[in-house]
Amino acid sequence: MAVIFNISGDRAILEVHEDKVVIKPKGLMSAVTIKSEKSLPFSSIGAINLKEPSFMIQGILEFGSGGENTNLAGKLFAHAFDNTFVYSKGVASDVIKAKAYIENRIQELKSNNSQAHIQQLSPADELRKFKQLLDDGIISQSEFDEKKKKLL
Repeated sequence: MAVIFNISGDRAILEVHEDKVVIKPKGLMSAVTIKSEKSLPFSSIGAINLKEPSFMIQGILEFGSGGENTNLAGKLFAHAFDNTFVYSKGVASDVIKAKAYIENRIQELKSNNSQAHIQQLSPADELRKFKQLLDDGIISQSEFDEKKKKLL
């Protein structure tokens, strides 16, 4: 799958794909702060927290399941980087763009899933729906018969 964003951070590389985020360790310090490569499917991401870098402090992009109470500063000092990407001011605009892309893709996937759920009506349910439309005078008998033939 193609990489949409590839951003080099302070201790890791952030790869954003069409359906997931991958955080890859980078350098010697990553052995202490990042245990291994982390792959986060968009379907598992419930919250994205962003703290932009300032003059003396690095930026942080953190991915959570949504039910978590996060403390970005505390995580920085506790070296808990499993779902966290630390970056410098030089790549801040790329990180902001990647965050926006991820949020949009998550919304698209949620929208597609809800539409698929709606479309999973049984043929009998569909037939009842069209029968009600016929009874209400919204469709004609011939339209109902055509839909019935397609469903059965």
